[in-house]
Amino acid sequence: MTSSRCRVTAHLNTVVALVYTSCKIDSGKWNHLPGGVVNVGSNDIFQALDHDGATEWIGGRASYQAADGTQFTFDFKDNLSHQNRCTSSMTNVHGPWYLPQPDFPKGGKSWNVTYHISQREAFFDAPVFPEHVVEAAKCAEYPEERVRDLIAGRSVLYLKDALEAQMPLRAKLWCAVHQLFLNPPSKALLTRDLVQFAVKGHANTSLVPEALLDDALDNHEGFRKGEIGSLKLAGLRERIDGLIGEESGSDNRDVEILSMLSALTERQGEVGWEHAVHSYIGDVETELDEERIGDVLNVIEARL
Repeated sequence: MTSSRCRVTAHLNTVVALVYTSCKIDSGKWNHLPGGVVNVGSNDIFQALDHDGATEWIGGRASYQAADGTQFTFDFKDNLSHQNRCTSSMTNVHGPWYLPQPDFPKGGKSWNVTYHISQREAFFDAPVFPEHVVEAAKCAEYPEERVRDLIAGRSVLYLKDALEAQMPLRAKLWCAVHQLFLNPPSKALLTRDLVQFAVKGHANTSLVPEALLDDALDNHEGFRKGEIGSLKLAGLRERIDGLIGEESGSDNRDVEILSMLSALTERQGEVGWEHAVHSYIGDVETELDEERIGDVLNVIEARL
């Protein structure tokens, strides 16, 4: 590692995928250039250094864009007394975004800044770059001609577009559980919706008592808000897994309903959603129950 006097490393936590558009270094040099695609979650987006023997501050900016056209710009500056400054801005705003707020230390010669991109509304159908759908479909062996029909000249794609398209239910389900189309908070919310729908309509109330559902929902919400820790969540999962073990030889769907409750104990919202969906529709490697796929899509549409 270079012996430069000052180093600024930028991270980005985002609920939507972005692509790099531009950058500028006002003073200093890039050690890790901004660029490429920023996926949902935590990402390193750039690192800047001062020049060896520099007598000036370092600073600059990098810009990334969401598929809906919203442009996010992240600025940073560190002067020679190491008084740090970071700001962010949005232009051409089309989504329900909060202005990204940076977390960073006020001083120090080697420091990190983390920007956070979140949305104002509880539920969010994320804007997706059509080319990202094409790439994801290739990996999943999804028929490219169907993807091309879905895109149909669009510059941005939303899950609602897929749900309204003339496609088989299985194709719509592929979109509904793919990480591209819904952000983690949305998936956490939908997991709750689907679990409550399934328990109400299909569960044996003696096996899945109302109190267990309430406990699972409360723990899920508490963990999401940071009010309970992962240890308590794991304890709930252990209780549910015990019930699943007792009913493993059963021919009814209660085991799958219990597995959906277990989805509420997932620490990652997107994982919980996939767990709940697959539990509800059954084994995704076999013939799917189209009525149940329709139920899943109806749960989403009720939120959209």
